[in-house]
Amino acid sequence: LRFRFAWRREARTMTAFRSVRRRRTLSALLIGLVGLVALPSLGYASYRLITTSTEGDFVTVICRQPIPRTPALLLAVTGPDGRASSVALFTMKPEANGAWGGGTIVSVPPSARVVYADGSIKPLSDSTVAGDPLAFLDAFVSLTGVSPSAGVIIDSERFVELFEPIGDVTVDAQVMRLLVAEDERGGLAESGPVVVGPRELALLFGRISAAAEPLVEVELADTLWRAVATKVGFGLRFPGYAAPAQTPTTDAGAPLTEDGCPARPKGADDPSDAHNFVAAMMSATVGTYRINGTVAEGNDELVLYDIVESQFIMARLAPSLVSPSLEGPTVFLVSALSDEATKEAIARLAFLQLNIKLRSQPDAAPPAVTTMAFEDESRRRALEGAVAHIGPYRVVEPTSAWEGIDVVITLGISVNQHFASGAAPAAATDTTTPGTPVTGG
Repeated sequence: LRFRFAWRREARTMTAFRSVRRRRTLSALLIGLVGLVALPSLGYASYRLITTSTEGDFVTVICRQPIPRTPALLLAVTGPDGRASSVALFTMKPEANGAWGGGTIVSVPPSARVVYADGSIKPLSDSTVAGDPLAFLDAFVSLTGVSPSAGVIIDSERFVELFEPIGDVTVDAQVMRLLVAEDERGGLAESGPVVVGPRELALLFGRISAAAEPLVEVELADTLWRAVATKVGFGLRFPGYAAPAQTPTTDAGAPLTEDGCPARPKGADDPSDAHNFVAAMMSATVGTYRINGTVAEGNDELVLYDIVESQFIMARLAPSLVSPSLEGPTVFLVSALSDEATKEAIARLAFLQLNIKLRSQPDAAPPAVTTMAFEDESRRRALEGAVAHIGPYRVVEPTSAWEGIDVVITLGISVNQHFASGAAPAAATDTTTPGTPVTGG
């Protein structure tokens, strides 16, 4: 019955009339011919739609930028016993148009406490006694986490060779009286400016450690370097120094790489030796900075290095030389806040094992709330937990990318408010404290 019913149902769709079958066949033929004729037109229309589409024109390519190159020369001026009487890091400004010039001289306490590779605890100044620049560099890197481009140990004679082109500088008489023996003070005024030449200046640097307490050493050294910076003014020309040919380092007109980013020019080579480094740096305005410390408990001959101050200034002046020595991600910190607030933020983030590189923007307006932008989602949980320690924040889409950087954090006014409130750092899992994410916006 089922078979018969199915057959009868199918039979009702058939026809035995020839005229009906002919009409249906002609209709099918006409439809096929129309489709065949329209096929090229439809293909051409599809081609035009694809080739003239602007759908992909608005895809944003974020090109990775290199951290600005900041060569640095570590320089120790030794006393008669070979120990460093002054330690300074000459940090060059990032190159401009393929040339170097200007920078900051950062003075570091020679008596800073260093744990050496053999486990001994001695002042940084001891690393220069053997006259080995590599041993001096190793001790400095161990102390600061900064890897200078080169290191040099100089005595008074070598100091004169390097800095003679600067000529005479002006030093305060009170500083002179601290560094000059009593039997040599004849005719030296109690106060006021005193003009000294390169040889006298070298002797003053070499006498700092013998004449001053450990905490005062760095202050005196900074004062003498400030006299040098003042003499440099807007720049000096050193005989025998030829600035490298300027090659544009901008992206204008540069060919594109496969990912659509401009191919970066090579830029200027680092200065080849101490003479060229000093000459290049002194060709433009030079500033000074000193990193202080506190007396080590139980040993007033050693100074405890201010690591927070060091992280702050080194991350700002020499970001390309700050080694990622901590276990956590590397942070590019953008701050328009005060130095005090920025230092506190660095201290909290570094305590959580984040490596910090800093861009200071004193003239910019900080956002209301701290923002965090990153590309790697796998880093999100750890980074959010860390940023919660400096107050409220919100996650935003990245607008820039930097080589070797995991996240860009822009400090907001909320950081000031969080610190001022005395609120404890928020735990990563706590959703009720001021350290929780801000939604929206």
